[in-house]
Amino acid sequence: MRTLTHNIIDISFTMWYDLPIVFGTQYSRALKGHLMIPYDFTPEELRLYLSNNISAVRAEYQAIQRHAKEIADNKESLQRKLDASDVSIWGSMQGAVNPLARLLSIADKLRQFDWSGTNVVVLTGKPRDKLELDPSLKRLYIPRTFDSVGLLSFLEKEQKKLTWPWGTQKKGEQVPVSKKKQEVLDDDLDPLPLP
Repeated sequence: MRTLTHNIIDISFTMWYDLPIVFGTQYSRALKGHLMIPYDFTPEELRLYLSNNISAVRAEYQAIQRHAKEIADNKESLQRKLDASDVSIWGSMQGAVNPLARLLSIADKLRQFDWSGTNVVVLTGKPRDKLELDPSLKRLYIPRTFDSVGLLSFLEKEQKKLTWPWGTQKKGEQVPVSKKKQEVLDDDLDPLPLP
């Protein structure tokens, strides 16, 4: 770091300060979109490395940023369209683009189910290879290889488990509260007496 700070002008830091830097044992291009610089670099070696690689690293970094934005936008859009509590990606973000796009393409059909309180988890790794609903967490696991017809069929069969509280409410219906519980809730709303 001392070499970096003492030679900041000589190494044209302003041309690459916005790129991620990984310090290691050697110069490398192993991690796309990152500058990989050895701890013991010299300004001359660094200038040569940058002149040969900065354009490609910047292009990779910008592609990664666009890709991440597309995934984030698709997750947010799906969550909003379904009115789900959350949409998560477990595994590779790169593997999430197609499943999210397929889910968005059938979002109108998926809206027939009550998604309130549901966490949708898109699995892009290999922990699960089939649709699964975990009632205890109100979490729906969707593997990246899902097919739309299979998903809709699965949801039709598991429809009662998608309501909150589990299986006791239709979409839009109020959750029944016992009279005693309602009295406790009402008491909590009473203002405190003044001293």
